[in-house]
Amino acid sequence: MKGIFVKNIKIAILGCLSFACVTANAGVECLERVTRVILHSNGGVYFMVDTTCTTTWCQINWGTAEKNKLAFSMLLTAKVTGKPLKFYWPNGLCQTYSNQTPYLSPDYFALE
Repeated sequence: MKGIFVKNIKIAILGCLSFACVTANAGVECLERVTRVILHSNGGVYFMVDTTCTTTWCQINWGTAEKNKLAFSMLLTAKVTGKPLKFYWPNGLCQTYSNQTPYLSPDYFALE
């Protein structure tokens, strides 16, 4: 009986540790308004928002030109309509940092 109890405690501890490791590296969703957006001649999409990317450009870096163009369309729609987007930042930042790493790319965003 004692062996089963100890085994269950070990499983519970491992479960908690693995959960802590996953959540420690988790990103965060932030509701933000697009302030600037450009489609560069190099095919890159660069943008600024009112919270995380205020002093440095962020970018869309999703692997294909087609995905980047779709993202540009959504960013432009948000800019023109003034509607916020919910960004998912993998680095967990959801606030303004003057030393923010330039060209951060969100994992996804959604029109609110």
